[in-house]
Amino acid sequence: MNWRCVWVFAAVLFLAMVYQAPAPLVYTPGEGWTYEPPGKQVKWRRETALAQLQVAEQAFQKGDYGTALKAAKRILRVWPLSDYAPNAQFLIAQCYEAKRHDERAFKEYQKLIDRYPRCPLRETALQRQMQIANRFLAGQR
Repeated sequence: MNWRCVWVFAAVLFLAMVYQAPAPLVYTPGEGWTYEPPGKQVKWRRETALAQLQVAEQAFQKGDYGTALKAAKRILRVWPLSDYAPNAQFLIAQCYEAKRHDERAFKEYQKLIDRYPRCPLRETALQRQMQIANRFLAGQR
């Protein structure tokens, strides 16, 4: 009789803990697992590539590079063949450059050049790579 009470109490306690625990890892079909802090609504997700790019650009202009990166990377993950994918790739590189992660920015610009060779942003990406390379040659890290 005593063990039965202990088991019932343990089961109720376990269920109470599970009921109150938030689920910060959210699975979205087609996107995979993402971390979303409990209690916060995701304000950067949109249903179209254009709307998603607009969110990313607005976040970049505000200086919120983390949100801009997430939004732009989502475009490449969900709509990789979209007309807005090259702009998203360029924005990713700009975010890394703004965060002073020059090596990563250089690689992201190179992805733009390799994946979208006819993109109008190609020349700008090449110029940005040259500026990053010149900074490295000048000794800046």
